[in-house]
Amino acid sequence: CPKCNEFLIAKLGKEGGHQAHFAHAKGSNCHGAYMTALHKLAEQIIEEEKSVMVPAYKEICQQKISFEKVEIEQRVERKDLQPDIVGITADGLRWSIEIRNTHEVNLAKTEKLKESQITCLEIDVRNQKLENLETFILESTEDRKWINNPNYDFKIAEEKRRKVSLVEEIVR
Repeated sequence: CPKCNEFLIAKLGKEGGHQAHFAHAKGSNCHGAYMTALHKLAEQIIEEEKSVMVPAYKEICQQKISFEKVEIEQRVERKDLQPDIVGITADGLRWSIEIRNTHEVNLAKTEKLKESQITCLEIDVRNQKLENLETFILESTEDRKWINNPNYDFKIAEEKRRKVSLVEEIVR
């Protein structure tokens, strides 16, 4: 079991009845194994595909971000923060990703992310199935939100400075 590490029993399923699946032995008190599997699979998809679809942010439209490197469950700049995933783009920008399946990023963690200027996207997988998770992660912008996004804030500010500079040049 991905959650409790107990051995599971293979159940073959029956025509017109249950599908083939794995189950805990009788008497097991493990709950939440499916959500743990969903969480781990989401991490694995992003790690293997090295990309994720992100929602719009201010003036920047939704888009797929591709990563050169993906780190799973590693501490970041702050030792008290450990995002589920950190993707690093070709330009060296770091994109933290939290997979929400049991609880959302809380206010204390949000404040730490903002204080540390760490870009973070939260993807809510609670309503997903294992079968459609890859398509959801790589092609959809539903059920995800920006917790903090200084990477895009910087790009927006740079673009505004560039436009102001062009206008100033024209006026001179």
